[in-house]
Amino acid sequence: MPEAVVCSRAFVPFRSNPRAEAWRLEDAGAGVRLVVLPEDGGEIVSWQVRLGARRHEILYRALDYVSMPPDGWDGRAPLLWPCAGRSFTRARLAAWRRTGRKPRRNSYRCGGREYAIPGHGFARHAPWSVEEYGYGLGEAWLKLVLRSGPETRACYPFDFTASVRYTLAGGVVGLRYEIEAGDNARAMPFTLGNHISLNLPFTGRGKFEDCAIRSSADTILRQNALCLLSGERAPVDLSRPQPLSRPELCDTVLAGLRNEAAWFELRDPRAFTLRVTQRESSPRRIASDGQLLFVTWGTPTHRYFCPEPWVGLPNGLNDRRAGLALPAGGRFVWDVAFEIVR
Repeated sequence: MPEAVVCSRAFVPFRSNPRAEAWRLEDAGAGVRLVVLPEDGGEIVSWQVRLGARRHEILYRALDYVSMPPDGWDGRAPLLWPCAGRSFTRARLAAWRRTGRKPRRNSYRCGGREYAIPGHGFARHAPWSVEEYGYGLGEAWLKLVLRSGPETRACYPFDFTASVRYTLAGGVVGLRYEIEAGDNARAMPFTLGNHISLNLPFTGRGKFEDCAIRSSADTILRQNALCLLSGERAPVDLSRPQPLSRPELCDTVLAGLRNEAAWFELRDPRAFTLRVTQRESSPRRIASDGQLLFVTWGTPTHRYFCPEPWVGLPNGLNDRRAGLALPAGGRFVWDVAFEIVR
């Protein structure tokens, strides 16, 4: 009898390579199938869920490396590291306030130098290496690793090892990210997030506006024109489902979370609810509760929604109060889980 939960090698078309090596994690009993592509950010590139006799692709722009994104967003589920969001130095922010012209590039200062860095960091397009994989006892797993090198040091002058361990068990998708600092002369700053991007409605049936969110978050952190925090806060009650016909819920930063109960639910009345949880599991906790966020971004026009778990506030590489820092030899562990509630 074949195993109900497996991890196996697969091949997918990726840009000019028609057979890029990927990995498939499948839970036949739960009707969940994932495909992970190490070559491009080590991210989930396909997530299929079985409803009845049909499989539905719920990941936005899954395996689509050909067509142009209609609004510039690639989709899928990239890791945002070593920065989640935009990075603007104090001088560039001062120039923006003076002239009204937005900065043309993301950058931060470290050790007396200014470094250019891509928005959302470099990990999401870097090639990751497979460290281990397997399946048994109802669980499939795959661990990928990204290590520092000359290319990363050009924009991030630190030695590090980053890894992600994907698990699939009982239909629940687990991601354990570990960030380890090397023998660096100074503490290594970072923030991180996962930009999970979902087709909504999940099956394509129904209206985007009929879907709803619920969360343990109780605060909205207002953003300015640069998508950085303005300093303004507003209470929000998400203890009961709130419809996405409220446009402010489709582009906001949600806070007021506790590490023991940081969760977000995305509900499609015609399909299922997706529950997202996050938790820091480091040997010694580094992030404060105030640095745990869910950042939302979605559009009824293109019918996708991103319930992004983040650790650290925007512009955390420039504002060390907003970001995290690992001393030499330090280790940060972050667990994210996605559970389908039918």
